[in-house]
Parts: sequence; structure tokens; C-alpha cells
Amino acid sequence: MRLCASRAVYVRVYPRETQEMLFDAHARGFAFFGGVRRRGIHDDMKTAVTSVFTGKERVFNRRFLIMADHYMVEPTACSPAAGWESRRPTPAGRNGHVENQVQTIQGRFFQPRLRFASLEELNGWLEAECRRWAERQAHPEQGDQTVGRCWRWNVLHYSRCWGRSRASTRASTACRATSDLARVFVIFQLASPMLLPDRLAENCCS
Repeated sequence: MRLCASRAVYVRVYPRETQEMLFDAHARGFAFFGGVRRRGIHDDMKTAVTSVFTGKERVFNRRFLIMADHYMVEPTACSPAAGWESRRPTPAGRNGHVENQVQTIQGRFFQPRLRFASLEELNGWLEAECRRWAERQAHPEQGDQTVGRCWRWNVLHYSRCWGRSRASTRASTACRATSDLARVFVIFQLASPMLLPDRLAENCCS
């Protein structure tokens, strides 16, 4: 899974491609990225697409649409004819951009070949490696920013997060701020300006 704007990636390995594993990958990927985007661009995988027509016309699988509706993500099909989605022709009409990402991920994380005792150990290493790569990799379009920094900025401004809400409040000169009946102290530099504190479910009950 990759975010188009920040280029941040989430990689996880499964023994095979079933709908249950596809749904699990989406849930874990959204949790890893810290939120959900409004649109998802998908390849023509059988676990998501039932029928393929010309252009971007697709009939998505019913269970896949239920998952997309749950996360409020608009599923969009890849179009090999679109220049920004396809970089080179691929066999059987597969999308070049998606295929290039698979090859890039294989070269980035799986070469040289590593050994792990279990899938859990491998996936734990992959998740940590995705974070390490994002922090040291320069963004291709914003050279003064890393992928990780662009990722955090996008999550803060554009991603939708469950179990979290924000409401503006002002910190007093005594370094106190109140949010949903919770009174907190802030550092001196934040006194007086408007704040947007995150309100999580576990915090609202404490």
C-alpha cells in the first residue's frame, strides 16, 4: 500500500491472496498510516474486481465494496492508458505503475534475500523498515523534505481518523487549556495561541 502524495509505503507479507488477507492488509495499512484517504486506486485483483471493462469501468466485488464503504474509501480502478498511472506496457493489461511499485518494493526490502523464523517476525521487520526508509528517503518532488515528514504533514491535514476529534481552544497565560472538560497544562511557548488538541476515546474517559 502506498500514499500517492507523500510516497510512504506499507508492506506486509501473506501466505496467499484471499479476501480475508486483503481486508486485513487494508485495516493494518490504515492503522500504520494513521488515517484513511478518500480514494483508493486498485489493481484488477480478483479479490476486489469481478468484471473488467474498457477504461476504468469495473464491477467491484460485493464484499470488497462493503469494506470500502466501511472505511468510506472510493475505490478507483487503474487505467493502463493513463500516463500518470502507467509508466510502461505490461502483460495482460496489468497497470504499469502498480507493477513498477511491486518491483521497487522487491528490490528495496527483499534484496539480498533475508531469513526469518516466522511471518510475524518478517512483517514486524518490514513495518519497522518502512518507517526507517520513510525517514531517510528524500521526497522525489520536494527535495528538502523526507517522505516521512510529508507523510506526517498529510496525515495531520488530510487523513480521516476514527475515534479522534478536534476542537479549537485557547491556552491562557497561566499555561492552562481546557478541552472537553479536561484541563491540561501546556508549555510556555504555547500559551495564548489557539490550539487544536486531539481528543481520543481513551482520553475522554480519564
